[in-house]
Amino acid sequence: MASEVSQLIELRDKLSAGDDIFETLEGLNTLLESCPSNSEVLQISTIIGPQLIFYHLSGDQEPETLNVACAALYKMLSAFPLPQFLKLAQEIELGLQHPAEPVRQLCLKLLNQKISSSPSFHQIALQSTMFHLITVIIGDAVLACAQLATNIIETLFKNSPSIFTTPGTLRDAFVLDLRSLVSKSDVIRFRVYNLLVRLSLLSLDVLQFIQEEGFISSLIAELESDDILINLNCLELLQQLAESDGGLEVIAAADILKKLHSILEGKDNNPLASMIVPGIIKFFGHYCHLNTITTATVCTQYPLFLETVLEGITSPEEDTLWGVALDTFALLCSTQKGREALTAKPEKVNLVIKAIGGFVLQSRTELRVRSLEAFSRILSCDEGLSDDDEASISYKWVSSALPGFISVAMTIAKQPFPDLRYASLSFLLSVSSWKWGQKEMKACPGFVEYLLDRKTEGDKKGKEMKYDIIKAMADSPYCEETMDGPVYLKLKQYVREGPFYVVTESSTVAVEES
Repeated sequence: MASEVSQLIELRDKLSAGDDIFETLEGLNTLLESCPSNSEVLQISTIIGPQLIFYHLSGDQEPETLNVACAALYKMLSAFPLPQFLKLAQEIELGLQHPAEPVRQLCLKLLNQKISSSPSFHQIALQSTMFHLITVIIGDAVLACAQLATNIIETLFKNSPSIFTTPGTLRDAFVLDLRSLVSKSDVIRFRVYNLLVRLSLLSLDVLQFIQEEGFISSLIAELESDDILINLNCLELLQQLAESDGGLEVIAAADILKKLHSILEGKDNNPLASMIVPGIIKFFGHYCHLNTITTATVCTQYPLFLETVLEGITSPEEDTLWGVALDTFALLCSTQKGREALTAKPEKVNLVIKAIGGFVLQSRTELRVRSLEAFSRILSCDEGLSDDDEASISYKWVSSALPGFISVAMTIAKQPFPDLRYASLSFLLSVSSWKWGQKEMKACPGFVEYLLDRKTEGDKKGKEMKYDIIKAMADSPYCEETMDGPVYLKLKQYVREGPFYVVTESSTVAVEES
């Protein structure tokens, strides 16, 4: 121990004198990395204080020296408890203003780590100067720094929302900083919008605060921009805003669906329509899924939404629109209200269902995978699971689109292409939730044997997916009815043994003898 103290004193003296800074800091890093516990790191910091290392960050240092200094500080300060960390507030503030990215990132990472680990550390970030410096870094030229600043502010809002929703100096300064940031550039303005939308999901009070300050109306106004990229970014954020009940109300009150439908009406005269239309369709679908009670009204009031979805699937000239239309259609089908809305166009819906089946049977791999995944989503509707009409719709759709659908899925699942295999197993899982699905599984030659054969899947994901299928069947209330006695018992045994059970020769003989 005496030799280590002597070595530390030597390193400290070299740093104080400014001799061989890079080599000295490398030696300190080696010692810090060898420390097995925070207590030993703290012992080192009593001899070589972090203030001394911060001092060398203020000079004109080479990038390599800055990096090794930041590494040493991160290791050292990560071990600091609150009282010691608070004493470094001035150094942290200077670091946040440092022209070098590694130093700013160091201070932000430390703050993010500390406030995420314990609310007791929030007091340092909520000091007015510190909070101001964190906020303005949202406009940093380095995206990583801006993202760290955003994460810090979001964590503070989660734990102390009243500080920002109650009028006061900190809140007023925060709003002023945000207003200054949104005036700098499109990129920084949307960073601010992104932060505010994330904050709005925390509570209705926070949403109200953001709305009262005019930021939500400014975001919505971005839909009127002539810049297509701004429109798309705006749609993405509004879709996130809709995740809360308050956000849904804001969107409804602002007539956003009406504005988007008007864009669809003029899409034939818009040379950039292929870029904006998929985003609009995605937004409509997400809105209907979150607010299912209005689905039928939305589809009736804004008919071009549903027409574009159906046409986008049956006429897949544009891959982007096809994928979004397919996902949106599956999203609508996954709820009972969505299915009811689709019954207004039975002929077109049947054409779409058959088109999706066609993509599964003969198309390039990506389209086959996406189509199988869409069927999985379509059949995942569990509202009214025991309802005969609901069951008959699901069966009618899948049997008309994919005649012999169990055999088709089994054939695809046996192919040596992971994406296709997983998509097929996911499809079989969605089918296994239905009584008619289990009957079809039992009736399909060779399927039960394939399902119970553990050798068909060689990787962890495949084994788990097949296990999920068998467990869904075994746990269902009608498995004993749909499967004969021996098969039912084998399914139950498979579940008891788990997804990774290895069949040995002795266990096989025991089963056969029993």
